Amino acid sequence: MIKRLMPSCREVSEKVLVGELFNAPLLQRGLLRLHLMLCEHCRRFSRQLEMISKTVEEIARPQLDPRVVKAAKRRILEHLKPK
Repeated sequence: MIKRLMPSCREVSEKVLVGELFNAPLLQRGLLRLHLMLCEHCRRFSRQLEMISKTVEEIARPQLDPRVVKAAKRRILEHLKPK
């Protein structure tokens, strides 16, 4: 019976890929987590996907030099001072 309820690796990887792991109904979410605990390959895929997401976020985030930010703040404050 549990074998029929347990999602396959393909189903788990699809859910992880589209981010439905936490939005699934309670029973399905529990079975997905159980599968991830038992299946080394799906756990690895999930961790790799998380690492890729974090890397893309870091790359997309602008890397500003603190000196440039400080100079910009100073110019803005000077501009806002009453004359």
